[in-house]
Amino acid sequence: MRNGRPKTLWMFSGQGSQYYQMGLDLYESHESFRRELETADRIAQRMLNESLIEIVYRAREDRFEPFDEILHSHPALLMIEYALARVLLAHHVEPDALFGYSLGELTARLISGAISLEDAMSFAVKTAELIHYCAPAGKMLAVLHAAEIVEQYPAAFEGCEIAAHNFPGNFIVAGPADAVGRLKQFLASRDINTIELPVAHPFHSSLMAGIRTPLRELADQIAFSRPRIPVLSALNGEPVETDSPERLLEAMSAQVDFGATLRTLERSGPWLYLDLGPSGSLATTVKYNLNADSRSEILSIITRFGQAGRNLQRLLDRLNSDPSGE
Repeated sequence: MRNGRPKTLWMFSGQGSQYYQMGLDLYESHESFRRELETADRIAQRMLNESLIEIVYRAREDRFEPFDEILHSHPALLMIEYALARVLLAHHVEPDALFGYSLGELTARLISGAISLEDAMSFAVKTAELIHYCAPAGKMLAVLHAAEIVEQYPAAFEGCEIAAHNFPGNFIVAGPADAVGRLKQFLASRDINTIELPVAHPFHSSLMAGIRTPLRELADQIAFSRPRIPVLSALNGEPVETDSPERLLEAMSAQVDFGATLRTLERSGPWLYLDLGPSGSLATTVKYNLNADSRSEILSIITRFGQAGRNLQRLLDRLNSDPSGE
């Protein structure tokens, strides 16, 4: 606790949390959010020769069309999370620490002051190009069951790898499209629910190892500074004392055990876990990892259900009405 209130942890999600129209209501109603998006979009346009804002918010016949084009989704995720964080900072709301899941590690370092917006956007765009043109195609599948099922049915999981343990009864596998497709069909025959992530590559798996060297070369181009806000590792929940290209790549590519990470975080809690991703997925993941007696709280602003403007205002009103808040 600090001044009678929980410490605040800002969380940034990665690939799989994106969708077309994400944050649209906030873009249309909140001038500061729109201005920050436009700033990031201008930088991205110099590299992409097209507007991410136009791509994300273009009217579409199928409102559930998956946003799985990594050339756009990678920098768009960074842009949305950056803009939302900047809005909070403009209202003098500051976190005690930052946390990024996968690609969200890049946003966390950007908001911490460790890297510039130009470097972060350049890295997002160039890594997206590298993945699109050089990485193997594949899929990722959320399995809504205890992970012990992998040992129970090893043949069904052949060709797939566990990419992340999110919470008890929810883990992610990655693999070639045909292997993931067979697994999905097998699990359906056992009445086990799954959710296919809107991605076209097997992230956080050994199948991506072939692009690690060129990824490292891209990361070496980033100028790292001392962070102004502490960054906590998604791999173990500990502070990132010394940052480096290798450390960033490890956090963005290694298998994630979110439950273990959260247990580490809770030992230094309670926290106000604030999900600044576009879907509220990290808020959900935290919710199902917390013990019943935890004094931590969870909030999100942008979700698939809209009302981001109202969620943002409620958060600001709450902090402004709390004399111990920032």
